[in-house]
Amino acid sequence: MMYDMVELPRRELPVRPRTSLAGWLPVVLAGALALALGVAGGLHGARALLAAVGLIALAAAGVALVRPPTLVVDADGLALRTPLGERWRQRWSDCGEFRTWRGDVVVWTAAPEAARHPRSAATWRRRADADTGLVAQFGGLSATDLAALLNRYRGAALRA
Repeated sequence: MMYDMVELPRRELPVRPRTSLAGWLPVVLAGALALALGVAGGLHGARALLAAVGLIALAAAGVALVRPPTLVVDADGLALRTPLGERWRQRWSDCGEFRTWRGDVVVWTAAPEAARHPRSAATWRRRADADTGLVAQFGGLSATDLAALLNRYRGAALRA
């Protein structure tokens, strides 16, 4: 078939800023409060520490909002990249079929992932009959669309 020979391009699916902001808002608020208390001197003896913690929290939230985590999908597999580097990578040959769970989570089986993180995999296995999963917040795709995209890349890689 002709469509089997089509190479799927590398895709980078970032977390949308609107989605990311909701997760980082508590960190921003706590960091701003710690910085304000540290500068204003609300707690004696810990001013510098509070100010430093506040600055670190605000800087971390700022970096996460400007450069959010990205799910990278290419011919070799899928990877999660953060501003601090690649967090994990899985080859298509190690992944089972991708499916949705609870409407907003994409789950799949992956024997190497289960071997690396047996406790986490056991929890996923009890809950969703899978070894691992991720919340579908990448690229603005729904869990169904993300699972379909990942299955399309996995199918093309396994046929090649």
